[in-house]
Amino acid sequence: MNFGGQEAQALLQMKGLIHRGFNVTLACHIDSQIAHEAKKNNIPIYHVSFTNSAHPTSIIRLRRLLRQQQTILAVCHSGHDANNLAIAVKTLAKKQRPCLLRQKTYLSGKIKAFSMNYLFDYVIVPSEPMRKTLLPSGCMPQKVKVVHRGFDFSKMVAENHTPVADSILTWINDGTAPIIIQVGMLIEEKGHDIILAELAQLKRQGRSFRYLIIGDGACKAKLQKKIIDYDLEPETLLAGISFPSSAIYSYASLTVIPSTKEAFGMVAVESLFFAVPVFASNVGGLPDIIQHKSNGLLLPPSDINNWVAAINDFLQQPKKYQEMAQRGQLQVTQKFLIESCLFRLLQIGKVSDINSHNKASQERTNN
Repeated sequence: MNFGGQEAQALLQMKGLIHRGFNVTLACHIDSQIAHEAKKNNIPIYHVSFTNSAHPTSIIRLRRLLRQQQTILAVCHSGHDANNLAIAVKTLAKKQRPCLLRQKTYLSGKIKAFSMNYLFDYVIVPSEPMRKTLLPSGCMPQKVKVVHRGFDFSKMVAENHTPVADSILTWINDGTAPIIIQVGMLIEEKGHDIILAELAQLKRQGRSFRYLIIGDGACKAKLQKKIIDYDLEPETLLAGISFPSSAIYSYASLTVIPSTKEAFGMVAVESLFFAVPVFASNVGGLPDIIQHKSNGLLLPPSDINNWVAAINDFLQQPKKYQEMAQRGQLQVTQKFLIESCLFRLLQIGKVSDINSHNKASQERTNN
């Protein structure tokens, strides 16, 4: 079971709500990666197997949890958890039903407007471009709300000093060329193969660089083969997962995000926060973060010539892009605080603060 940006954001939101005084429980499979990470962060876990999209045992367990905790706000994501939770909520007595928010962090396949319109109170998306993509499919405009991802920047500063794995540090110390990093799951839409093709071309032109890939996923074996085929083994490290990822940015010269799909782009925010230049595809939610030639570059996805020219220019005059990243540092710090994200979620869920939560719980108990 993968652990990516969606799961990391969910944990951060839960920790933030707990810090505000709310009682929070994570309903998930007990052997999932998010469950292991939740335990590390002292977030209570309630086991639900989510075997399929309408699993009777999962629905019964969710109903029990909602009643026991007198839940006033329930948040789910795509997949089986969303459908099972929606059924559980709809089968409760009306006065027992919490406000149900579905956080949709990416688009895959056909958009099911009916479920978004009628199973959930609101659908939460991370960017305005993603909202605009949903609306032509029949989603009710009043149901789709934008909530930018939240970041705990003070925690990221502390994590930036965490030692990286010895294998990564040894590789970093073995060379002096600029380090181009890419952070994210190893899946087709992240565009690792595009960057490899571009770097192979730059190597033939005599450019010096190193390419550090952080992440794991289904395309790992394919990427390993491409690294060999492109003769990029001396320049490339397929490092696997590095947690926390914040520690990596101290060594990065440039972050690349060549995705063909990207609902938001957490790595862009992280990189700019640490004043690392960012080159990203002009897709999805990335234009919400990157303003072309102001705080980074937005490039056409899969356009090898444009990417090669941009990276080549960076290798020749990095200072220009470092200045862009410094502008971006202030912008993301102001726009993407976790406190702003939580305020917006609670506002949409009609929970203004912990006092409102306690009052609602008391009223339900009295009734």
